[in-house]
Amino acid sequence: MKDRVKKPPRIASWLLERIVDKSIRYSALGDFEEKFYHNIAEKGLFTARILYWWQLLVVLPTSIIYRIYWRLDMFRNYLLIALRNLKKHKGYSFINIFGLAVGFVCCILIMAYINFELSYDNYHEDSDRIFRICSTIKSERGEYTWAGVAGAMAPYLKENFPQVEFAARIRRPRPVAVKYEDRIFKEELPYFADPYVFNIFHIPFIQGDAITALVRPNTVVLTES
Repeated sequence: MKDRVKKPPRIASWLLERIVDKSIRYSALGDFEEKFYHNIAEKGLFTARILYWWQLLVVLPTSIIYRIYWRLDMFRNYLLIALRNLKKHKGYSFINIFGLAVGFVCCILIMAYINFELSYDNYHEDSDRIFRICSTIKSERGEYTWAGVAGAMAPYLKENFPQVEFAARIRRPRPVAVKYEDRIFKEELPYFADPYVFNIFHIPFIQGDAITALVRPNTVVLTES
């Protein structure tokens, strides 16, 4: 039995097993090992290890090119066979490809919809600490939820619940007439809001100060557009 110390480099042997084709793997390993022990007898262990690595580095590029070439060749053959089958069975191929495409499109649309629903309003900072108060209304026709409450709810919550840091009311009134110099036009989307609305929703301002923007009466915040 040969001494354990006088074995070929472990990493080099492992690498050789991975790059050499299966059909010649064991014979190649045997040749490398035989040459290694022959070099030990003639030139010493240190030189034999260096030569082992050198022989591996010589073989490595050829083995990689060989593998890539034959894999590309096999891919080419599989591609030709697939194209011939598609041409031979046009109707069956169309049904399969069309069904696969529809499945992919449906999957992408469903994923986009779910992602949108899960990310709704999450672009706000501290979105996990922002809550909207809704009303549950019961009537003869049944029970339903309304996305709004009485205006007095905001100051009541702020005064009676210490865990509420800020409370702001947002109301969308009916269209109103707006006058600017000599022009009068109807504004369809004005919102009334408390000054604390920008303490809750961190919206970047191009000009002005978000904290004091709505403190004074008759003030307005406009988007750039």
